[in-house]
Amino acid sequence: MKKTLLKIIFLSITLIVITTTVIYAVSNSKGRAVAMLNTERGGIVSEGENSMQKAKNTYDSKGYDTSILINPSPLTVLSNSISSKVQLYCCHGNTGLLEFPNGGICLGPTFTSSNGKEFYSIDNVDFSGAKLITLAACRTAGAESSSSSSIASQLVTKGAQMTIGWYGEVNPFSLPDWLDNFHKELDNGYDPLVAVNKANGEYYFNGNVRNTLFSYRSISTLSEGNTIEISEAQKNILKSDIKEKLSEEQIELKIKENNPSFDTNSYEKTYSEGVYTFNAETNEMKHINSYLDYTLKIGDYLTNSGYTVVINNDGTVEQIIDNTIKSANQLNKMSISEKNYRVEGKDAMYYISQAKQNITNQSDIINEEIKFYYDLETNKKTAVVTLKVADEVTDFKLYSYDFEI
Repeated sequence: MKKTLLKIIFLSITLIVITTTVIYAVSNSKGRAVAMLNTERGGIVSEGENSMQKAKNTYDSKGYDTSILINPSPLTVLSNSISSKVQLYCCHGNTGLLEFPNGGICLGPTFTSSNGKEFYSIDNVDFSGAKLITLAACRTAGAESSSSSSIASQLVTKGAQMTIGWYGEVNPFSLPDWLDNFHKELDNGYDPLVAVNKANGEYYFNGNVRNTLFSYRSISTLSEGNTIEISEAQKNILKSDIKEKLSEEQIELKIKENNPSFDTNSYEKTYSEGVYTFNAETNEMKHINSYLDYTLKIGDYLTNSGYTVVINNDGTVEQIIDNTIKSANQLNKMSISEKNYRVEGKDAMYYISQAKQNITNQSDIINEEIKFYYDLETNKKTAVVTLKVADEVTDFKLYSYDFEI
């Protein structure tokens, strides 16, 4: 009986989709776009909502008729996945599903979790009408490394032209910033792969937002059928015609040539694996770029100033991007004393305990992390706590909380 009911529901959705598609074909040659947000995704709700609006503005500017859906029902998620040419999901996820408050869509059989969340299978759905699908959630492109069996790649196998997914954990605190930069570059006219690479060159408090898998059948811009020429980053301190393999010491010498006051002891170095591509036509997985960040640190606080080094798959340094805030840094050198930016252990534990109050079953917390952030432009100090919480459906979820100091 349940299988019969599901078939009836699916046929009804398909009929609605066909009718909707005909209507939009008359009124809008580009078709529909949708931005779907799970307000329980683990980050700041207002930042997620702002990112959905910026995505809508971009899609609209490229000729699509765009809807923003907040906490859509599972059937609504399914129907929009079938009917929309451009799709953005900002939610929880894993390698085989996308989750909103009451469920979502999945690879494999349709199922209902023990807490009543419904997940509708997309195994038999034809996604050939989809141009770009962005799955902004943990592990949508692989658990620890990029995977062709993940939902991001499988959507291309099922016909979608291009998808973007994240492999491993992606911090919800920084994800809206990445999405904003990505959509800005799409709005500038770049194709999605170029937009990914350009977005990755910007500053992020959590560098794991760069760990993306771009899957495709072919690559084109949202509004045209062909790509446009890639331009060099304006903030690249390397000469555009000089690309070579450099050690960290050599990289730091290049930075110092540009900034004589650069001192590695004042910066935190972090590495992110970066961008992979999967060509569904050839079944080829390829590593494109990795990233080395030098983030200015004042006492125990990371700032929003530093350098991002772009390294291609053979170790060649493509760019050294200057993401420093020069005016703020000059003021900082004169007026900031590091002793005022030290954090005691009891202070860190206070903010962690405050964040944990938001978790109903604190015994489900797998891991807790705290970082301190100082915004040089706004002169604000913030404690950012990230909790990793066990979950029945997705295995775990990340929740990020920030506290102004």
